Amino acid sequence: MIKRDLLLCKELGFPGAVLGLLNQDGSISVGRTAQLVELAYPMEITFHRAFDRAKDPW
Repeated sequence: MIKRDLLLCKELGFPGAVLGLLNQDGSISVGRTAQLVELAYPMEITFHRAFDRAKDPW
């Protein structure tokens, strides 16, 4: 669903989107996030509140 929404935003000319993906253990899902950033290009992406809940954001 996120992929579909990003593609729609891109088609509509949005300048960016906000997303955040965590794994069940609270770590940031770097791989899935990277896929979405690549899909959304050239839109700007902001990682949202999931960062605040991440077990180890660094």
